[in-house]
Amino acid sequence: MKISARTTRLRSSSFKHTLLVVLLIASHLTTSCIGFNIQLGRNCQRQRKPAPLPVLQSSSADGSPIIPFVSSSFLPKTPLGTMSVKYKRNTVAILPCCGDLSSVLYGVTQRAAAIYDSGIEGNKKGSPRGVAATSRGSLILNKALSSKFNLAYAGEDKVRLADLSCEASVGRVLKGYDVVFCGLGMNQRRGKVTGNTYETGPNDTCVEYSWDGVIDADGDSDFEENINLLRRIVGGCAAGTHVVVVGTGVDELDREGYKVLKALKGGGPNFTLIIPSTVRRMEASLGVGWTFNKGLGDVLVARELLGGDLDDWDQGKYVGGGVEEDIGICCEDLAIFALSSAMQLDPGASRVVQVKATGYAPPVDQGTKSLTKPEKTDKMWCRGQQYVMSMIENCL
Repeated sequence: MKISARTTRLRSSSFKHTLLVVLLIASHLTTSCIGFNIQLGRNCQRQRKPAPLPVLQSSSADGSPIIPFVSSSFLPKTPLGTMSVKYKRNTVAILPCCGDLSSVLYGVTQRAAAIYDSGIEGNKKGSPRGVAATSRGSLILNKALSSKFNLAYAGEDKVRLADLSCEASVGRVLKGYDVVFCGLGMNQRRGKVTGNTYETGPNDTCVEYSWDGVIDADGDSDFEENINLLRRIVGGCAAGTHVVVVGTGVDELDREGYKVLKALKGGGPNFTLIIPSTVRRMEASLGVGWTFNKGLGDVLVARELLGGDLDDWDQGKYVGGGVEEDIGICCEDLAIFALSSAMQLDPGASRVVQVKATGYAPPVDQGTKSLTKPEKTDKMWCRGQQYVMSMIENCL
């Protein structure tokens, strides 16, 4: 059957007309979908608008706020610590690395090292470095990291063993580090020296330190020995190192405060001494374990001790103020505050900082609850970090 040329032209014209109609319909549908998505995005932006932060009022007669801790920006405007020059990666060491407080401090430091804005080295030079007296410290650290920080792990290149009773041995493992974290709330126990490290005989023992933030009352720990370790750490650090010292509660520091300042001022490096009101374990207070997903438990209040306040504290007089009732600071919150201070405060100066907990939980962004996607934490080294960083920006 032969098809005429006229029939072929008619069929071709009909096909082109049909194709043009289909393209017009598709273009109209695409335009409608784009407009719908834009409107949906505007609605989501309105929905993501955070709830206003509460104003914390003091108990004073004038009713002035405790601190203007809320900042309009997420990050500090002019950070002076490790965040001041982001491309300069600062190496960090934590000594000792085992314990309730130090394991949280190591975990948040490890997460911060993976973020460029933090200015902390995390890929080479053994940073962040954990220092322990025996291999038991490495096991305790990794057990805590696994349960609290979603199976995080500190490899053999991140943990070093040292004789903590020898200043030369401490100085070798801390050589070349920019920031060193240490504390006074440590518990001690006797342990066997790990083989092929610094032992002189097969049955050598040493003192193991567990940085828990709280000195157990029923243990054999000695606060004077903690001060001696602080002297060895300060003596083993180079002049360009900044030492961040986290103290215990005021009970010990009221009696031994002058010894702590003497140990810090007797060395070469600059320091930041953090004085908490009282320290408690979050696990004991809540009955559940702390994890990275819980983040900051309380909004903190901080101020720098200067002049007469510092003299009074050095003479054994506790300098209060800020909140009426002292509920104590969780050691996990204290670790978060210590890292924030190193990231924001000038390492070229020494300071004494007093910190308290207000009892107010950090405000929650109500707009994120109705979102279908979970909150991303890949650019976050701790939940609630913005409240600590804003407080330090405004108060210190």
